[in-house]
Amino acid sequence: MSDIFDNNSSKTLKWHYDFLPKQNHTTAAYLSLFKGLSSVFSDYESPALTNYQTFKNNGGMNGLTQFFDNRGTKYKDSKMVPQQNIVTLAYTFMGEKKFEQANLLLISSKEKYSNPIRILGALGYLNEQINNRSKAMQAYQQALFFANENDEPTRVKKYYQGKVDALSI
Repeated sequence: MSDIFDNNSSKTLKWHYDFLPKQNHTTAAYLSLFKGLSSVFSDYESPALTNYQTFKNNGGMNGLTQFFDNRGTKYKDSKMVPQQNIVTLAYTFMGEKKFEQANLLLISSKEKYSNPIRILGALGYLNEQINNRSKAMQAYQQALFFANENDEPTRVKKYYQGKVDALSI
C-alpha cells in the first residue's frame, strides 16, 4: 500500500506509513488513530516555552499572541492567549529569578481578561516572593473580588481570603 501511495498519490495528499510490530489488526487501529490525530492537530498544542530564553527565541509575547491568533483562525476557537499559559510562563520566569519579566508579563496581561483571577493570583505570589507585601495584598484583594463577582468555588474564595488575611497581620 505504501508503494502505491509513493508512486501514485497526489502531491497534496499528506500521509505517513508506520510499521507497528507487536500490534495486530485490532490494536493497530488505536495507535494509528492516536498518531493520525496527533499529526493532523500538531499545530494546536501550545508551544513548549520551558524557559525565558525559549520564550524570547519564539518571539516573546508577540510570538505567543500570533500562535493563538493563527490557531483561533484555523480552528474557529478563541484567539486569546489562555490565562493558564500566561501564569505558567510567569511561574517559569520566577523559577529562573526573572521577577521583573514575570511582573511585566502579568501586569501587561491582566487587563485583557474579563476575569483575570489566575493572573492576579500569580501576581500576588510574585510580590510575596520579592517581599512587596502591599502589592501582594492588592493583587490578592483583586483576585478575591473577581472570585466573588464570578461565583468561583468556595475553596477559591477561601484561598484568596486566607491570603488577604495572612498579609493583614
